[in-house]
Amino acid sequence: MRSLAWLFAAGLAMLSAACEHTSPLDYEPPEALPPASDALPRRLTFSNGADRGPAVSGGVLAYSRMDEAPGSRDRCIGLMPTQGGTLLAILCPPPPTGQKDSVTTWVEPVVSPDGTRIAYVHQKSSEEAVLGTGRHFHVAPLDDLTEFEFRWMPFLILPDGRTMDALMKPSWRDSTTIRFLAARDFIPK
Repeated sequence: MRSLAWLFAAGLAMLSAACEHTSPLDYEPPEALPPASDALPRRLTFSNGADRGPAVSGGVLAYSRMDEAPGSRDRCIGLMPTQGGTLLAILCPPPPTGQKDSVTTWVEPVVSPDGTRIAYVHQKSSEEAVLGTGRHFHVAPLDDLTEFEFRWMPFLILPDGRTMDALMKPSWRDSTTIRFLAARDFIPK
C-alpha cells in the first residue's frame, strides 16, 4: 500500500509539472550570430546572390547584394558588423512606379564615419538610363535612403579636359568630404 501511495504522489507531481504553460504571446528572438571564425580570410555573407563592393566605415561593413525577393533583379545594400555575423539591415530600392520593367540597383555603398549617413550610387536600367539620367550619386540619412541630403548625376570636366560621367569607390575623408575615383561609363566612338 505504501508503494502505491508513493507512485500516486510521484504521478501527481509529474502531472502538475507537465501542466505549466507559457503565455502564447511570449517570444524571445534568437541570439545574434557571431562571426563563424576568427581566421582570415573568412566568408562574411552567405547569400546565394553576388555580394559586391564592400566598404568598412562608421563601424559597419556596407556592401551591395542581390534582392532576395522572387523575380527581382535589383541590388540592395546590406549592413553588417565589421567582423561578420548577423545582418544589421538590408536596404532595398522602392519598387518602380508605373508600368515600366526596370532594374534598380544601389551599389558602391559607404557609411559615414559617424555612422549616421550613407553614400551610394543609384543606377536604373530603363528608358531613363538611355537618356543618360539613370545613374546618380546620393548621400542620405542611414535610416531613410530615399531622403537625399545630396544628389548628383556624375558629370565633371577634369583639369586636363577629359570628362567623367561615372564614379567608383567612394570613401569618406571626414564627416563632410567624400572622395571617389572618376570614371567613364559612356565613351563615344
